[in-house]
Amino acid sequence: MCHPPTHSLPPLPSLALADNQIYLSNLDYFVTPALISQFVEEMLCEEGCVVACEMLTKGSSAQSGAAGLAMVELKSATEAKRAVRELNEAHFMGRTLYVSLDKFMSD
Repeated sequence: MCHPPTHSLPPLPSLALADNQIYLSNLDYFVTPALISQFVEEMLCEEGCVVACEMLTKGSSAQSGAAGLAMVELKSATEAKRAVRELNEAHFMGRTLYVSLDKFMSD
């Protein structure tokens, strides 16, 4: 007979994406978070709208490196949606950017 556990399990971490984050792909491998933040703010004509910018890398070894991806956190979900509309397929550092609310770019 199976007995219910006598202790409670810790809650699972949330897998929901923050609604104020955007993901940029096809970035130049030498771009910096500062350059991305500046570009986003200039394109949206709103200084201070970027809360954080993080480069996403592939692998976790000494041979890992740039993946051409970044996550940008904006002040609000409204700004994030606007950024997707206005920045998707914009040109930055000689490349066409792809911008999405979804980390995996599945529209």
